[in-house]
Amino acid sequence: MQLTSAELSADHYHAISEIVHRAIAPNAKTSKTNTGNTNTGNTSSTKANAGTGNGSASSDVLLRLNEADGAGNLPFPFTALQLVTEYRAAAARETAAVNAYLTAVAQERDAVNGYLTAIAQERVAVRTYLAAVAPRHPTPPPAPAARPALNDPWAALRQCESSGNYTDNTGNGYYGAYQFTAGSWASLGFHGLPSQAPAAQQDQAAQELQARRGWGQWPSCARRLGLL
Repeated sequence: MQLTSAELSADHYHAISEIVHRAIAPNAKTSKTNTGNTNTGNTSSTKANAGTGNGSASSDVLLRLNEADGAGNLPFPFTALQLVTEYRAAAARETAAVNAYLTAVAQERDAVNGYLTAIAQERVAVRTYLAAVAPRHPTPPPAPAARPALNDPWAALRQCESSGNYTDNTGNGYYGAYQFTAGSWASLGFHGLPSQAPAAQQDQAAQELQARRGWGQWPSCARRLGLL
């Protein structure tokens, strides 16, 4: 595996610098020992060269790491580089896992929203159906307007019952201006048929009947005239 030097942070650079120093130090000691065995006279010179070489080798490696082209590749293995690469790979995997989790959560949220929308539509459909099948109550008729007080309720009653005809006898069992039955007429102490009696007698009989039993003796006309 290769890693470009442009991808190294300052911390990674210092870590690699430490590794290079540790790798070069043993080589410097070996060079010093071999120089002492070969030529004692050159020991001091070799030490100097070894010391210089140690620093030069380290600087050369670090210089190549620091000044390498952004597109250039650094040789492997370097333990720090491997750690960085593995860390970045692990971070990428974790990022992908988090993105996948967020995508799954978004899909679940969309599913829940779709379910709630379907429930709301069903509720509206049920309400519409119930409104369609609900029994319809007829609108009550408006209350009748108050009738003005009658100046002569008896004249109005005669007009409603028989058009004011005291001799009315249509053969339906009701007689006279107030449409008496023969039984009601007799119960008042009168004889014959109401339609044959004088107008004054019929008026007297009607007033006596109303005094005993009320306006309900003429239910239809009494309601129409506002007497009930």
